Amino acid sequence: KISEADFDIDDTTEVSVGIDQAGKVVMQKTEIPVTEVPSGIVNALKKAYPDYMLDDAVRLQQDGAIYYQVELDGKNKKDLHLVWNENGIEEKNVKYWD
Repeated sequence: KISEADFDIDDTTEVSVGIDQAGKVVMQKTEIPVTEVPSGIVNALKKAYPDYMLDDAVRLQQDGAIYYQVELDGKNKKDLHLVWNENGIEEKNVKYWD
């Protein structure tokens, strides 16, 4: 079982950590401005989801890898919650940490 702890850094950055039963941090997410999402991911999003706009972004560290969780808003469409790796590839097997 994973427990979650949330905290703010300098009142501007929200961070959440997932902690296992042994007390080890096994994942961490940090909210980031959408301007900090790597350009390869932004370009891939625009190509794959042209009717959506990048709304929120999170940098996720999990299993020794870095991912970017993004929320996309679409006109008259349901918001999308997606995970991408640093190379601009959508990771359908990595669960979106809400």
